[in-house]
Amino acid sequence: MIFPSKEKLNKKLLEYFDTGSVNEFMMVNSIALAATHLTVICRKNLAPYISEVKNDTLALGIGDMMTNKGAVNISFKLGDQRLLFINCHLEAHDENLLKRNDQWNELNRTFVEKIEEEGLLGKVVCGPKKNKISHKTADLKNDEMVHYDSVIWLGDMNYRIQAT
Repeated sequence: MIFPSKEKLNKKLLEYFDTGSVNEFMMVNSIALAATHLTVICRKNLAPYISEVKNDTLALGIGDMMTNKGAVNISFKLGDQRLLFINCHLEAHDENLLKRNDQWNELNRTFVEKIEEEGLLGKVVCGPKKNKISHKTADLKNDEMVHYDSVIWLGDMNYRIQAT
């Protein structure tokens, strides 16, 4: 079933999770870029442990502006663990393999990329936050670094496995 509004879709998702329970689930966050959508739902008893909820989008369609290809993400802390969920839709067809790889690399650089910084405590692994015009890690300041304990990739990456 297709819902014209993401609000209606999110309501239906929560209704599905709450089937047979007494309003036990909540939405952590939801984000959409055209048809690419991501919703994170959790049990309400986890709410006190969730903080620093953020989301972002990156269009990768024609001219890196069209929203037919791209990704959405939601990140947050659950206790002391920082989680990042990415849902993406990448270029299709065999002849677009290099473009698809470029798109995946751009998403990885923008949302996840890990770099090593030498600091007082030795090497620290961290990655850039989005919302910068330039995605070059060299342009980032120390307070703009973020580390994810887990990154979960989802979506239609359009890679095909051929059996022979």
